[in-house]
Amino acid sequence: MKKKWLVIVTVLLLFSCSEQKSNGEKLPVELKGHAREVKLIVLAPGHFHANLIQKRSIPQVNDTVHVYACSHDDIGLNQYLSAIESFNVRSEEPTQWQLKLYTGDDFVREEIERSAKARGQQSNISFFAFTATPKYKTLQVFGHKDAEGKPQPFHLYSMRQAIEEGFILDVLKNYTTYELYFKLTKAIEDDPNLNKKKAAKAIGKFVSLHPYNLAQKTEIIIEHFKQIVSHKIGGKAKAMLVCGSRLHAKRYFEEFNKYIKEKGYQNDIKILVAFSGKVIDDNTPDGVSEPQMTGYSERELPEIFDREEYKILIVADKYQTGFDQ
Repeated sequence: MKKKWLVIVTVLLLFSCSEQKSNGEKLPVELKGHAREVKLIVLAPGHFHANLIQKRSIPQVNDTVHVYACSHDDIGLNQYLSAIESFNVRSEEPTQWQLKLYTGDDFVREEIERSAKARGQQSNISFFAFTATPKYKTLQVFGHKDAEGKPQPFHLYSMRQAIEEGFILDVLKNYTTYELYFKLTKAIEDDPNLNKKKAAKAIGKFVSLHPYNLAQKTEIIIEHFKQIVSHKIGGKAKAMLVCGSRLHAKRYFEEFNKYIKEKGYQNDIKILVAFSGKVIDDNTPDGVSEPQMTGYSERELPEIFDREEYKILIVADKYQTGFDQ
């Protein structure tokens, strides 16, 4: 009979089906099958749910557990090992788990490749993995190393390709531009010691961040949204302002709040801002982060923006794709 394998990442699935004793204590899920034929593989021992399935012995589950982790020094791994040890040495109903520990930067890929090579190509199996912004630890586990030894995604499904294939919308086709024109003086143009490209860029940045310019654009955007956009989709329409830099996003957030307060629109429009890291500005020399400006953590923001009172989201290099709104 073929062996059954049970891969545990958070073990929520098994515990969602657990029974209870009369005193309310939860018992592990009752599995059907022969004794010790189910094998456990723990891929995320650092997760706080990882050891729960092993709190008690299950007749059908093999006592030998294969545990995979990136490093021996991982705090979560050490906590997991300590928990299993405590289950094994307790006086009442001790378990008999025997752990086989595997550590390394690429253990998952190595095991998958070994298994795939042994089994050969399977015509009825397809593997897909999607993530918009993989963290470095994710790339360590599931990516591949480049010539410099740095982990990289094994495949990239670009925004351009997704737009061309119709899976996501091109946001640049659905926004209203506010055009700004200015000319460099003849003296600048004729100055052989001046880099025209750098000068134009510097002046453009100065003009785009000038308080007067920000105030003018803010008035146009807010009033356009309030008078025209906000009534659409049954009055549930929202808007996203995509900025060219994090500094622009910060200053627009401040200017929007100032204008909304001056006009008394606080009950009609609330705004949020999203950017990574900290932004250094004249009034924030030590830098200010997104949570400090909004009062919410980055993880909370999508849920907060889903509330009816929040109408406009100002972003810089975030949420331009893959945002469920």
